[in-house]
Amino acid sequence: MTHFPQMRRLISAAAIATPCLLFSSFLLCARGLFLPAALAAVLAFFLFLAFPHFIAIRPSLLPAPGALVSDRGGRVRWLAKYGIFLWAISQPEFITFQNRVIHGGALWDWRLIVPVAILTGYAVYVGLRRVPQITDAAIYDYFAVSVLGGN
Repeated sequence: MTHFPQMRRLISAAAIATPCLLFSSFLLCARGLFLPAALAAVLAFFLFLAFPHFIAIRPSLLPAPGALVSDRGGRVRWLAKYGIFLWAISQPEFITFQNRVIHGGALWDWRLIVPVAILTGYAVYVGLRRVPQITDAAIYDYFAVSVLGGN
């Protein structure tokens, strides 16, 4: 018997609502309604952090924290990734695409909306599959230690 049934229900609801809010944010952005799209994305972000389903990931599967700090290759990969990103957004083709998206409604196309809807459904599926794997200790650690700053 679990000791946190209400918290699991809230995490399950957030596992459904967060991808749906992100999808609605995408649809609002595709329609050209940028302020409501940003509000939906921010709400999804806060909902994801408030009731996360990612705490089902066991810490034993994550790399050791010391390995990331002394990893010189990680810094090179980070610089390369952001260097390529900055190079890509400085290209004239990106500016043309950005104008088509903002002023021409290029994202409002079923060939783009359907795959995003499928990814949204998959994100809901993965989130709901992770919720039963969350232990009571993981819930307590996240909310008591991470959120409230306890020891």
